[in-house]
Amino acid sequence: MISPNPFSDFVIVDLATHDDFPVDFLVFVGDKEVFRNRIFTSKKIVDVSELKAGTYRVCMQAEKGIVYEGYCSKL
Repeated sequence: MISPNPFSDFVIVDLATHDDFPVDFLVFVGDKEVFRNRIFTSKKIVDVSELKAGTYRVCMQAEKGIVYEGYCSKL
């Protein structure tokens, strides 16, 4: 779903098996949302260069609920 992991300035979001768009790509530190991007296609490159190095919780959510939830690290 998300690659590469760890990432540097971008991530590739692959939602090939998903058909409920748009999807909100959310990045959290603890419970605080630090990044948000709306995705309208099954594959998208998302610029996350503004994020600092560290480990983040990532959640992708569509209208019907959570599509993906996991952790990623930025170098």
